[in-house]
Amino acid sequence: MLPQLRHKGTESSLDIYCVFIFGYLCQSTAWQCGCANAPQTEACRCKPADIGQKTETGGRYDKTRFFIRHIPMPRDIQRVQNDNRAKIRALLHISGSFDTICAVLIAPSKLPSYNIRNLEMKKTITKRIEVHKKLIAQFESKGIENIITIAEALTGCLKAGGCIYICGNGGSAADAQHIASELVGRFERERKGLPAVALTTDTSALTSIANDYGFEQVFSRQVEALVRPGDVLWAFSTSGTSSNVIAAAKLAKEKKATVVGFTGKANTPLEQAADVCLCIDAPNTAAAQEIHQLAYHIICDLVEAEAK
Repeated sequence: MLPQLRHKGTESSLDIYCVFIFGYLCQSTAWQCGCANAPQTEACRCKPADIGQKTETGGRYDKTRFFIRHIPMPRDIQRVQNDNRAKIRALLHISGSFDTICAVLIAPSKLPSYNIRNLEMKKTITKRIEVHKKLIAQFESKGIENIITIAEALTGCLKAGGCIYICGNGGSAADAQHIASELVGRFERERKGLPAVALTTDTSALTSIANDYGFEQVFSRQVEALVRPGDVLWAFSTSGTSSNVIAAAKLAKEKKATVVGFTGKANTPLEQAADVCLCIDAPNTAAAQEIHQLAYHIICDLVEAEAK
């Protein structure tokens, strides 16, 4: 929790509390001192070597170069108490390049529920949302034609009496099951069931193949047994390099099946093995999977619209 300390020099009737927000002085060569002589007076002899140790006047530097000034100077009280904008800045901008420590004084009745963890969580949430927005824009500008091509390939396969097989590892294995359930069951419309199989769900097959032949063959062995010419193998790998997924894709192509790839990077082995690939250039696996889910929901919608 943020320290909430009564200022010693304030009349009790005002019931003023101090809320301290402190910044990382990554742009400064000098250390901001928080002792009774602060800031940076000649009387203070605090220095970088004092990290993690008490200063001569009772302050303390912590190991991450963040610092709390326990008792604000009177000039800070007068400056910040009447400046609502300073309060907002201090509460919202918890990290970054700060040259000074922000002290905010507010009455207890108006004390917000924010603490440092709340603010850090909000920054994380906002950062994730911004990444997602950028990937949505990328998907909209570069992925729409691929989505149409994939939907047409799946629709053609189903109309010809073929089956859709889906594979992937980890979260992508869950995506495989998700897609199969949308097609076999329904997405949004009432229609006949569509043949789709997730190669990630038969635990007996998966474990026996992994045990007898190695994990690299857990999908390709199933492709060998099940996939026929005209079928579709829908292969997921956010890295684009999963050896068991690539092995399945190569074998499916040898068997004259159409291979659809979903990756989180461009120019990968899976993209090269696929007939058509949605390649999301994402900074991490989770971000790629978020766009993958949006994309395959759209594909399920398009395929379902053509189902009779």
